[in-house]
Amino acid sequence: MNFQEVTSYIMQPDLVYPTNLEVFVNMDRWNALGEDHKRVVHDAVRATTGIYTSKILHEDISGTNTFVNDHGGEVVMMEEAVLNEMRAASMKVINEISEQDPRYSGRIATMLHEFMRFTGKA
Repeated sequence: MNFQEVTSYIMQPDLVYPTNLEVFVNMDRWNALGEDHKRVVHDAVRATTGIYTSKILHEDISGTNTFVNDHGGEVVMMEEAVLNEMRAASMKVINEISEQDPRYSGRIATMLHEFMRFTGKA
């Protein structure tokens, strides 16, 4: 079954767009690598992330164009009030997780809060 067969709408913003693309490495193993090998891993991850992100973005735009132009679908925007409620609820969960894991999640939450302020979303 195809997307256009089950819905006539795509809602924006895209709430599940992959942006993190993390790579986890055992710290002892990482520390055992020489600087040259660390550079190879670093460069490979950056290149792969860029390629993957570009590919996904291209497929999303292409798929949306096909959905709208070939199948008569419509792109609708989520109401700002609903988006703000979702953002507030998400940040509440992030804060709760950060309190449970200040060493890792707490550091990331601090960066997220800063990003939200910088972008006018907090």
